Amino acid sequence: MSRVLHLKSWAGPLTIGSFGVVAVTGVLMLFHMNAGLVKLAHEWIGLLLVVGGIAHVAVNWKPFVGYFRKPSAVAIVSVLVVLGATSFFPSGGHGGPPMMQASAALELAPLDVVAQVANASPESLIEKLEARGIRVRDGRQTLREIAAENGVHGMEILGHVFEGREFLAGGRLPE
Repeated sequence: MSRVLHLKSWAGPLTIGSFGVVAVTGVLMLFHMNAGLVKLAHEWIGLLLVVGGIAHVAVNWKPFVGYFRKPSAVAIVSVLVVLGATSFFPSGGHGGPPMMQASAALELAPLDVVAQVANASPESLIEKLEARGIRVRDGRQTLREIAAENGVHGMEILGHVFEGREFLAGGRLPE
């Protein structure tokens, strides 16, 4: 009994507080207003919401199970589970989110082409990569080839290429 009372003292407040943060950050992210640490807070406090939710269900087990005796509750839960499950499937065969497609295209492009996108010379990128222990034979190699020869992931190479570069709205580089 004391264990249940102890869970009650924090399960509800943790669930309520973390739900509030996850709800607000989720809405901000939906409208692309995720500046600062919004995404990070959403993800990590979302884990606290899971912990609070599990504890809250443990404290309220009998009422929780009672929901599944009501057809409307079962229907709502079923629809949400199906909708959630669909998020694991590719979206309409478009190859994924545009940023992932752009990253994949850059990984398959030769370094001298990626240099143009990064507004840098191929030589400066080769120097930058070699300073980080990444060997580059020549500027015609794709980022994926460079990654494979160095035993790293292509996204790591891409990260090094664009490290320290900030692109402003309108597509201009800072002066």
